[in-house]
Amino acid sequence: MSTLHPLAIASTVLVACSLPLWADPSGALHPPQAKLYVSPSAGYLTTQPSVMMSIHLYGGATSEVQITVNSIPVAPTNGMYRCTAALEPGTNTFAVLASTAAGPIASQDVWYVRVAAYGRDTNAPTLTVTVPDDSLVTPEASVRVAGTASDDSGFVGVFVRGAYAGGEAFEADVPVWIGTNTIDIFAVDPCGNRAHVRRAVVRFIPPPVDVAPPVIVNIGPKSGYVSRQEAVRMWMSVTDDVGVASVTVNGDAAAYSGAWVYTALLAQGTNTFDVVATDKSGKTAAQSVWYLRYTPPPRDTNAPVLTVEAPEDLLVTSNASCLVAGTAVDDSGIALVYVNGRLLGTNDFAGSQQLCIGTNTITIHARDLAGNMAKDFRRVIRVYVPEPDVTPPTVRVHPESGHATMMPTVLMRISAWDNRGIAGVTVNGAAAVQSNALWLYTAVLAPVSNIFEVIAADTSGNNATQSVLYLYFNLPLRETNPPVLNVTAPADWLETPDRVVRVQGTASDDSGPVTVYISGVSAGTFAFDREMPLRPGTNIFTIIARDVFGNWAREVRRVICAYDGPPTLAILNTDLPQAILGRYYKAVLAATGAVGQVRWRITDGALSTGLVFMANGYIYGAPREAGSFPFTVEASDWCQTASASFVLAVVPAPTNPHIARTFCVDGARAAPYSAALALGGISDASAWTFRSIDPLPPGMALRQDGMIEGTPSVPGDHTIAMAAEGPEGTARGTVSLRVADRAQDELADVTIRSIRARCGRKNWMTVVLTFTAPLDDDPGAGPWAVGVGNASMTFTPRALRGWAGAFRFCAPAACEQGASACGCAYQADDGTVRLAVTMSGAQLARALGVDRDGGTAPAALPIEINVNGRIGHGSAAVRAVARPGRSVRLKTVAR
Repeated sequence: MSTLHPLAIASTVLVACSLPLWADPSGALHPPQAKLYVSPSAGYLTTQPSVMMSIHLYGGATSEVQITVNSIPVAPTNGMYRCTAALEPGTNTFAVLASTAAGPIASQDVWYVRVAAYGRDTNAPTLTVTVPDDSLVTPEASVRVAGTASDDSGFVGVFVRGAYAGGEAFEADVPVWIGTNTIDIFAVDPCGNRAHVRRAVVRFIPPPVDVAPPVIVNIGPKSGYVSRQEAVRMWMSVTDDVGVASVTVNGDAAAYSGAWVYTALLAQGTNTFDVVATDKSGKTAAQSVWYLRYTPPPRDTNAPVLTVEAPEDLLVTSNASCLVAGTAVDDSGIALVYVNGRLLGTNDFAGSQQLCIGTNTITIHARDLAGNMAKDFRRVIRVYVPEPDVTPPTVRVHPESGHATMMPTVLMRISAWDNRGIAGVTVNGAAAVQSNALWLYTAVLAPVSNIFEVIAADTSGNNATQSVLYLYFNLPLRETNPPVLNVTAPADWLETPDRVVRVQGTASDDSGPVTVYISGVSAGTFAFDREMPLRPGTNIFTIIARDVFGNWAREVRRVICAYDGPPTLAILNTDLPQAILGRYYKAVLAATGAVGQVRWRITDGALSTGLVFMANGYIYGAPREAGSFPFTVEASDWCQTASASFVLAVVPAPTNPHIARTFCVDGARAAPYSAALALGGISDASAWTFRSIDPLPPGMALRQDGMIEGTPSVPGDHTIAMAAEGPEGTARGTVSLRVADRAQDELADVTIRSIRARCGRKNWMTVVLTFTAPLDDDPGAGPWAVGVGNASMTFTPRALRGWAGAFRFCAPAACEQGASACGCAYQADDGTVRLAVTMSGAQLARALGVDRDGGTAPAALPIEINVNGRIGHGSAAVRAVARPGRSVRLKTVAR
């Protein structure tokens, strides 16, 4: 029959293991709550060759959990797992593991001891303590207790201060407190016999390390003391961190009586005394004083003669101080001069006097040793002259440039700050309204591109300008297609020993702009690449791509961090993005391996004027100085610090002059021709002159203002290298020009390159055409017409301000047959035109012949465009479905 080991704990042990994090369907993380209960508990002693193990699992569904003992599966019976474990003589260790398909959820290790036989034993174990020595004296906060124990039974347990420390060889670290500590060590055999050893350890506080010399706080009387006596009693106040050993005056020891005192003998005239204080570590501090002994002659009643040479009375100055100088003459030969009660000198005096704004009265006294006094005063008027303000304000606009919206207006929130104050803010010449710390302006948008010039003026007349671009897509339909999200790295369930992982991929959408978020943190737009920190265990990253219509796509990546070492704080990004002088700048420092919140600070170097460094690692502002600014940053959490060196480069605002128009309108042989070139990336086009690097077609010439004129005589395609010089440098580019071999009115028709058609949620259809057509500089020279099926729309184009004159926009369309429609177009630098037309899907289906009686009409939808008399043709496949008694619905559109 088996018997419990006397050292075994009578009750079984409930063990909870640390588990990786799990996520529910909403993405929230929850730690598992599984626990194992194993019987017999660890330390069980028996003479039998086997033992029956009972295993209980709490906090997990038994139908989904598999229990293994030393990797051997155990089948459940009535919610309990039982198995027979074979025992070898000596100690046997068994690893109990509970796991699901997703991975381990709980584990516990137990050990059992099989002995040959045992009976009543009355002999105590043999206990030898090798360390520490008895009566050990140490400054450490803990001591190592180690030694050996043996017993005839072959099994012994050692307890240090009641805690189990091992068997035959044991060791434990025991904390000790200031003073005498008693450490009891017991060795217990299976029959309960005990051996006892006691060690006394004395912990003391080491003496402090002297790091500073003594400090002479005060010496009395103070320097300049005048006496008629032969001796003066000096007292000295001295402090030190380890104690003051001695104080000497001119080499003679001073006595201590609550303060250090010394009787100094005075000779006639000036006497100098050197006071030296020495602490118990031998460090010294010195200070000198001088006393004057004077035995006066018979009573002197003549006042000194005082002459003040500077400043002159009623002097007006803008300086913060002025010079007070002059002479004082007395029969005794000694005259002390005081300025506003402050000793300035003796016979010949000179010194500086601080001035306040307004009238300052300076009183000068000259006093001899007999107490006779002469007095004079000067009035000095200090006026305030402010320094000229040459610093422009700093401006930040929200929404930022590139903001896209489907609303016809946008509320611009403008932050402007200046060292002297903001006088006003204008947007395209219109005044913005101040509201608390912001300036507000409601901007009216036109399709598609809108540029707003924000000017902030300070009270000194300095201006700061910032231009922003807002895009207005006046589309009445709502797109329902989610973006296309492709996460290329990391792989799902990636296992890595690193503390960071790089999340990469691409996102795209038909509507254009796409914003990508990684676990709620913005990671970019179309192509994203971001390093994410890992913590030991399972890390779940949710990647979401969202388009301008609110449609989103989602992917999840799970990464297992196998790092088992202590957390190591490390700064991730040591390369800062380049800053541009005078423009808003923002950078965020990041660290990994932190325990708790990370605090940042600059320990060496500085940023450019105008930039602010925050304790949360943010750098923002508008730099006012160009150059390279090295600095060192320290990051600290609850228990670690890390530092890294950075170099922030502030460069002047770049200029990128270029020839914006690279395709000119087509010309015809023997027909008059004119076209204007355009420049981009410049401030003033009137200061630039054009020249041709390659020869132009015969009969044509280039003017200095960028106008190509003449009557071409040679047909063909011509590519001409052009250049322009101006204040910002040289702009270069190539211009393509086609000369047709026919009259101007016989030019080629419009060439349609692509057609796309799709249906929106409210049954509106959008047709997008991409074509090439010879457009004049003025698109309003003739009407544009678009025919979609049996419906047609007529446009009256009008030019709006765009980017370097490269874009042309259309007004809303006038439609036939009562259809609702609108359209917009722009011409790109490569000469292609993109035209988007939106119209009623029901009207389009009716034009295809589908009525209220029902039916389906697959058709190749004909498309026709007429641009200033030039015509292009194409088609798009659609399918319209009508149900009896109900309205017609456009079901699908093939692109």
